[in-house]
Amino acid sequence: MHLTKGVSRTKIFTCFFVLFLCFLSFLWWAYTQSVDIIYFTNKKCKVAKEVDEIINSLESEFGEKVNIERIEVKIFPDDAEDSEYVSKLREKYEVYGVPVIVIEGKVFNKPYTKENLVKEICERFIFFKPRACERK
Repeated sequence: MHLTKGVSRTKIFTCFFVLFLCFLSFLWWAYTQSVDIIYFTNKKCKVAKEVDEIINSLESEFGEKVNIERIEVKIFPDDAEDSEYVSKLREKYEVYGVPVIVIEGKVFNKPYTKENLVKEICERFIFFKPRACERK
């Protein structure tokens, strides 16, 4: 008995073609995948300055594989008021001080060391890990 009995070759070809396109789009997504990071900071905060160096290092090592949005927040009385956008983000992520790092929508609750952040970022990549994730 023929497995394709009653099914036209055109339908079979169409099904395989659609599956192939789905596979290609998945590969494209995996290859172009990036990690979104929101970094709440304040230029006057000494602790945030230390984390700034780590964030800059991550940005240079991961390049386009990380999208880092730096948000300057009002911490000190003489700071500029937060915009409505910043206020909403602060409320959403419960940001009351700095530095605060949000990775893919979740507040990062481990110590802000380069090793911890690299590990967290690299875990987000399923198939095509950036070179920064390669262990030396």
